[in-house]
Amino acid sequence: QISYINEAALLTWGYQKSEVIGKNHNLIKSGTHSAGFFEEMYSKISQGNVWQGEIHNKAKDGSDFWIRLTITPVYDQNAALYKYIGVSFNITQQKLQAQRIKQSLKQSQQQEESYVTQIHHLQEAQEQLHQQLGHSTFKSEILDRYFLTAVLD
Repeated sequence: QISYINEAALLTWGYQKSEVIGKNHNLIKSGTHSAGFFEEMYSKISQGNVWQGEIHNKAKDGSDFWIRLTITPVYDQNAALYKYIGVSFNITQQKLQAQRIKQSLKQSQQQEESYVTQIHHLQEAQEQLHQQLGHSTFKSEILDRYFLTAVLD
């Protein structure tokens, strides 16, 4: 259960403090991560280890947000597990930027493939013209220049 939440988290989550305190973190669960993901997290922290990772969540209004989270177990003076403290940073903008970069790279690769195909077709057409013209008065340098210009323009 959540026993404390700061204002920055409330702004990101879109909830009022009274809607969050005493509730489970499932409140913001996006459904992106598998049950195994959370089982591994809970297993690690319940064994007294620190867990770090990135989690995709959903705010109250349904909008997506990503956090980089570190969960640390806290012990009382008798060395008994007292609670867990989670410190997170909103990394939504970094995730969106990475997604834009991946999309841009994919588009660039598709354009490159298209250009390679076009060049291949132009080279085939150039070969056919060379063969058809044979000993015509046109010089092959003129054709080469034309096709080079067609590719660059």
